[in-house]
Amino acid sequence: MVGGQRASVVLADPADLVACRGLAWWTWRGRGRSPLPDGLAHRVRLVVSLPFAVLAVAATSAPHVSLPAVESVRAGDGGQVVIGVDERFFSSPTGVGDWTPLAQAPSERRPQLEACVPGAITQCYRVHGGGELSYDEEPPRGGRLLGVDETTDGGQTWRTVWEVPAARWEFVERRHLIPSGVDRSSKIASVDVLVRAAPGGHEVFVANGAEGMAVRGTDGAWRSVPVVVAGLDIRPTPLTGFGQVIGDHLVQAGLVVVLALLVGMAVAVGRARARPKVLLPFAVLPASALVVGGWVGFFFATADETGPGLVYALCLTGVAVGLTLVQATVPRPRAAVVAAAAVLAGLAHLGPVLGWTVGRPAGLDFATDLGLALALGCSFVVFAAGWWAGSTPRTADRT
Repeated sequence: MVGGQRASVVLADPADLVACRGLAWWTWRGRGRSPLPDGLAHRVRLVVSLPFAVLAVAATSAPHVSLPAVESVRAGDGGQVVIGVDERFFSSPTGVGDWTPLAQAPSERRPQLEACVPGAITQCYRVHGGGELSYDEEPPRGGRLLGVDETTDGGQTWRTVWEVPAARWEFVERRHLIPSGVDRSSKIASVDVLVRAAPGGHEVFVANGAEGMAVRGTDGAWRSVPVVVAGLDIRPTPLTGFGQVIGDHLVQAGLVVVLALLVGMAVAVGRARARPKVLLPFAVLPASALVVGGWVGFFFATADETGPGLVYALCLTGVAVGLTLVQATVPRPRAAVVAAAAVLAGLAHLGPVLGWTVGRPAGLDFATDLGLALALGCSFVVFAAGWWAGSTPRTADRT
């Protein structure tokens, strides 16, 4: 949920359009060259090509994301604080609540990226996310888009006084369910600043886009503040949340299980000198998983959602383990050991990413690399399990 509303999107990508339609055409043109009976071959082509055809049609629509954001903050009449949200404007005497819609929009102006304390021009504040962003950098500005710097010597030196850590910016971005391929970084950034005098010192108000506001009180303490008014609810995102926004990594973990089972069973079958055809279901499963993944990607706005990714991974793992246990070449107790080793590889791949959701480690890149290294380490366990499982094949299955 984003600001009380769900982010919805239909992506437009010429590359996706060409690739999806090309795959659909290539699959359909394969008729007449299939070793399968005509009726069965027709059904197989239909099942394989239909998801790509649907995605090809979907790829022609224009992208749209609804993401309410505080895009400006300024001083209003009578000492009011005025914020702009999606071409609507609200005022508040405190700047932290009691927002009232303005009947008339104020005049247009450019965002104020830097502002000084009234009567003390050497003490100023500037925001991190203002100005032109370079989307070639991933994430933009190293993820330091949500933050405020302060100078007390007229700009000679600056220090950060409030910031969402760069390592957690991607978690915050994912929590807003922005789909891959859609740039909305400027909606999750500190983009405008207001400084006003107040009894006992001064106050600072920062427009943080979809993250609401950051406010400095006269005591010098900073806090993140939501913007809640009728029909609008923009709240700062928690920096941690166990198991959240890792749908794509759950899918990857499921695929790791499938590939590990393919390797383990290949070793077991080879060791048992059994018929290789027992491996056919394991070889077909990854391709089938990609087709089903196309459907999942079409029906859900973003690959980051944990729910669909978890269901997909569990179903994929369940099918793979089921195929392992019902085959007749390796005794079931030993096949179960191979399956357990493969599941261990998937969990090893996923473990560091789960840790990332609670801030340990702080960065997703490191968590992903660590998960890959652990999964590769578990491949030795999978190989050993397959070697052991194939040492006592069933007599009926010997070649």
